Amino acid sequence: MLGIIELAVLAAVGFFVFKGISNFLSETKTCPRCKGRGWWQNTRNREKCEWCNGTGQLPKDYPV
Repeated sequence: MLGIIELAVLAAVGFFVFKGISNFLSETKTCPRCKGRGWWQNTRNREKCEWCNGTGQLPKDYPV
């Protein structure tokens, strides 16, 4: 029987494998300008990201 540490390690490995596969199959990528938040902080306030229109995602073929 597996202990708690082994189950935690197995769950973490499974999570990262699933995350990698889903990123590979996805048609979008995280916006590098706003880091996926949909906004960026200027000197006075938050501004909506113009690259991704506030979604935080860009098509994979978007030229950056």
